[in-house]
Amino acid sequence: MGRGSGPTVNIEHNSGPFQVAGDHAHQVQQVGASAEHLRDLITSIAELVHLAAPDADDLDTQRTAALAAAKDGAVDRPAIKRFATWVLAIVGKGASAALTPAVTAATNDMLHEAGRLAGHL
Repeated sequence: MGRGSGPTVNIEHNSGPFQVAGDHAHQVQQVGASAEHLRDLITSIAELVHLAAPDADDLDTQRTAALAAAKDGAVDRPAIKRFATWVLAIVGKGASAALTPAVTAATNDMLHEAGRLAGHL
């Protein structure tokens, strides 16, 4: 018999997996954002910026600052927001109509993950 996904708890607009165990049970549950995932998002977004605007000023500087802001144990949300603002400004200037929504969605996802990660620390 296969394993099920288990029960989910819904509290207003939030939901997530739920675990139950008996006395002296040890459980570890990995849910939500990780700094590594946030850094992957930043790197991917920087690559999209490079595709949209290969001559973008400060791409390396902006990427490096954003990656430094996505540290394990501490996320600098204002620095991540500055990166997002820079990305959207660059892409808004020179990206194709097809790429702009993709970069905007990726940037919003990055900001959401940064907020989740900052909230879990």
